[in-house]
Amino acid sequence: MELLFSVLMLIVFAVLAVRYGYDSREGMQSKEHELACFGMQWPEFRGMPAVRRVQAISRRRRARRALARKLLALADWLAPGTPARLNGVG
Repeated sequence: MELLFSVLMLIVFAVLAVRYGYDSREGMQSKEHELACFGMQWPEFRGMPAVRRVQAISRRRRARRALARKLLALADWLAPGTPARLNGVG
């Protein structure tokens, strides 16, 4: 029983050390890493190619949705008696 308790406590300490531990070893660190240790955060750089690509995709999706809504409204205006959406969706 004592062995089980000891092993359980070692596991708990290991989990807590990973979660709340601080690496106090000396080593090569950049200035950014040192400042991050004090809690400094940097805003996301908006000029990165991946960010611009995601923003462009998002703009295209919004434009497509707006166009689809306008076309649906036009179809409903041209033929008011027909269902607006196919297959009962929406």
